[in-house]
Amino acid sequence: MVPATLSRKLSQLRRRETLLRLIWGAARWFALVLGLLLLACLIDWSLDRDEDTPWAVRVALTAVQAVVMLAAAWRFLIKPLLRRPNDSDLALWVEDQNPRLGHRLISAVQLNQPDADTAGMSRELIDRVTAEAEQEANRIPFASLADHRRVKWSGLVAGPILLVALACLLLWPALALSLLARQLLADVQIPRSVTIASLTQEVWPNGEKVVLRFQAKGKDLDKAIGDVLIQPAGAPSDRYALVLRQHDGDEAIFETDMPAMSSDFAYRAWLGDGRLPRTQRVRFVPRPVVLNIEGWSMLPAYCGVKPDGGRYERVQPRGEITGISGSTARLLIQVQKPVITAALELLGPADDADKKDEPIRRRIALALDRAGLHAHGEFDLHPDEAVYRVIVTDEHGFANVPPPRRGLKIIPEDPPQIALLREQALFPPKLQLTGDTSTEEVDLEGMPVPIGRPIRIGFNCTGPYGLDHAQLLYRLLQKSESGDEPEEKWQTLPLVEVKAPEDAGPFLPQFGVFQKSGPRDQVPFHAVPSPDPEHVLGRRLGGGRFNFQTSGLIDAKGQRLKLKEGDQIEYCVEVYAGRDGKTRPFARSETRVKTIVSVEEFARWRYELSQEQERLSKLEAKQGGVFAPPK
Repeated sequence: MVPATLSRKLSQLRRRETLLRLIWGAARWFALVLGLLLLACLIDWSLDRDEDTPWAVRVALTAVQAVVMLAAAWRFLIKPLLRRPNDSDLALWVEDQNPRLGHRLISAVQLNQPDADTAGMSRELIDRVTAEAEQEANRIPFASLADHRRVKWSGLVAGPILLVALACLLLWPALALSLLARQLLADVQIPRSVTIASLTQEVWPNGEKVVLRFQAKGKDLDKAIGDVLIQPAGAPSDRYALVLRQHDGDEAIFETDMPAMSSDFAYRAWLGDGRLPRTQRVRFVPRPVVLNIEGWSMLPAYCGVKPDGGRYERVQPRGEITGISGSTARLLIQVQKPVITAALELLGPADDADKKDEPIRRRIALALDRAGLHAHGEFDLHPDEAVYRVIVTDEHGFANVPPPRRGLKIIPEDPPQIALLREQALFPPKLQLTGDTSTEEVDLEGMPVPIGRPIRIGFNCTGPYGLDHAQLLYRLLQKSESGDEPEEKWQTLPLVEVKAPEDAGPFLPQFGVFQKSGPRDQVPFHAVPSPDPEHVLGRRLGGGRFNFQTSGLIDAKGQRLKLKEGDQIEYCVEVYAGRDGKTRPFARSETRVKTIVSVEEFARWRYELSQEQERLSKLEAKQGGVFAPPK
């Protein structure tokens, strides 16, 4: 066995050699890895100045560094440590450094090995050589014999690259740390003296001018120069200069005005040493457009309601709304694309239209269907509103430009139309008065009234917004010798409304009665109901025929009138539209005057009428014979 003294000395040298190998290998590995890292950061920084370093390049740089790091670790660290020097190699190294050992150390080491070939050699000689080797070895510090120059070499190899790395870290800490993080494939941006961010919205209305807006931060931004690269889809790229719009200390706003475009495009921006971190895009969408406006004017409830309580409507062409006071407008709007809001803005009269900012009287939200393609709503008509416009906005906040405008107008309610029927229509058949059996019509106009007999009155009327009630107005025109007596006030006689019996047939406005009414039947007033209550407003047509009793009339003082021959009774009929608690329009028919005569004088009038009718009949017969063709 190798003596313990020699073995211990050789182990010290072996440990020192291993340490020096490790230091030298680590220095070379560190220099190679750090140098490669600095080179990769420099490549990343250089490429990223104008555009983002491609992700594939970043991955490749990281992969190369990982491969080199592992290979260098095997070459400079692991492999040298695996090749540990044995005692013989160490002994030779010591003897090379100390010739006075005269091969005694290597001999002592080799001859004392368990498997040493000592055949033919004296044991005493071996022990003597071993003792001399131990004696000389005790005087030599084996560990100091290792090649310590490798420590210096390590410093020379790793020191400069380490100093460069430390200088970068001290001078540009943020840049160095961000580049280091990027080598680890972290999603961070390389800091620059100027940072720029886009404030431009991604979506713009189709065919409209685009303003690219950017926020910049940094020093001396008022002197910074930059531009924007525009890359339209399927078209050549172009560059536009950045223009400073606002400047406040280390912050500024830059803009670029683009021409009107319709195709989507991508853009990048550079300012000083800064740039947009990523390529940004602008895409165009059409603004919403109102395709159609359908309008209805809903009549006030006092005009009548449908069986379900709904109000009757009148179509308003193109959405131009007109209606009487108390009406409600109903609108249905159709747009060409889905929208998220729809509203009406009600504006003042036309006199306000020339103003720069039209006053908005009201804003009314419209309800949208699920698809967002139709909107509907209702609003009451106000006298101070003359125009409405439809505003719709899509999911991007784009409104329709210009919004369609339509008129609003409250029109006066037309009063009913009323006319008294000709007296010929009030006495069917005609022979009742004249005894004439011919079919020609007899002129009964101006027929007098016998004392105490009734006056037959008939009328028909129409009302565009419904009829409510009717009344008879009468007054006595007395004979006056002087002619200066004041006129009597009108007296009012309400006309009772009559509902149509089931078997009476339709109402005949030309006669003021029903189709199956008898000659003596009376219908003071009747308003024809709607033939289609679900869709058509009723009570727009009416009339009546009744006997106005002249006996028992009273005057304005409530005293009973005493009629005498020669007195005249003037009358007319008033018809009112439906009520709403306010004054509604009414109409008054023309007036007629009837003269009070005696029974004998009335009989004489009838006789003269029949004689006149007979003469007219004979004259017509003669004239017909003159022009008749010969037989």
